[in-house]
Amino acid sequence: PKPVLLGDLVWYTPPPPSGPRWIGWETDDFIKRFKREHYTNISNFEMKCHYQESPYDKPFLCPVPGYIPARYVPPPNQPQKIPRTIFVSWKTRILGPSVFTSLLTILNHNPEYELVFFDDADVDRMVCELYPEYASYFGKLVAGAARADVWRMMVIERYGGVYMDMDLTCHRHLDVPANASIYSGAGWWGHLPHTFGVLNHWAFAFVAHHKIVQATLELIWENLKDPNQPRISSPEALEAERSLTMRLTGPSPFQAALVGQLKKATCRYTDFERNGRKDNRSYHRSLLEPHNYCDNMTAFEQEIGVLAVTDRTEWDYTCHSKLLDVREEQYWGYAYDDPKKKIKEEPDLEFCNTIDDRIAQEKHQWDEAVRRRNENS
Repeated sequence: PKPVLLGDLVWYTPPPPSGPRWIGWETDDFIKRFKREHYTNISNFEMKCHYQESPYDKPFLCPVPGYIPARYVPPPNQPQKIPRTIFVSWKTRILGPSVFTSLLTILNHNPEYELVFFDDADVDRMVCELYPEYASYFGKLVAGAARADVWRMMVIERYGGVYMDMDLTCHRHLDVPANASIYSGAGWWGHLPHTFGVLNHWAFAFVAHHKIVQATLELIWENLKDPNQPRISSPEALEAERSLTMRLTGPSPFQAALVGQLKKATCRYTDFERNGRKDNRSYHRSLLEPHNYCDNMTAFEQEIGVLAVTDRTEWDYTCHSKLLDVREEQYWGYAYDDPKKKIKEEPDLEFCNTIDDRIAQEKHQWDEAVRRRNENS
């Protein structure tokens, strides 16, 4: 069909809907309410940046709605197991031009996907409403990257769909097979527990309630309850992964969950020598060629499902990280700076009662960043 241009978004299935599009993955009132509250009448909303006082390095502000429906609706005979929903998160939905441009490449290359965009306050509300038993442990986190690590596993476990980092630039369409349970890139490197062969942690797609994502979340909650346990705080762990965020909430629990499921799926690792160690183990080939490296494909389908991965290099041709310089949008002390103190020592028992206070603090941080930028311009 002939596209209809509205702002910088291209609509292939006109007219734009008058409200949220319901795809079928919306399984609870929280996400249904989010989509209703954050739907913007796109015909009256231009996806553009405006010249304005800004905390970012360039004096532009680029607002983005919390929910953007699919611009093209595939016919009913083209179903897909993984929901056609892209989840992203950032400190605020008022972006600088670099992150905004990256987001537009994701949207315009994937018009049949809707966008669900959480800011920090949305993340807090979701934790408190849907995971109240873990809220005080989530409240221990200080670094924005660690908070996003936990949130992405929560939404993908609960709803399924595609998670993407905000600094990704897409060059082409996400080619998700209709029957896929997992869609991602596979890398040769490794994280704790000192195994090689990983799934991309900056972009991945799963069906809802996948065992790998469930296991990742369980490990994250264990880590937050006791960040001093040997698995993530021993000298060997510190040598293998220096970043606390990586060990606590990021690639390390994701890797440990992946390895655990690959073992249950009867997949074999290959040994290789690296940095003087001869006991390095890699599951890279098992991810790319499960039929050749996993002994029981029935077990594989039960534990993993249908795995659709490409080599990391091939994935980069689809969406590549950090092509645009997002550092300029963190330069004045805003966006996702990574504080030295990554985690509080004790659970935050008042976390859910202080969301409004954090929103006010966020406004103060924004104003201070604008002031610093003006003083240095």
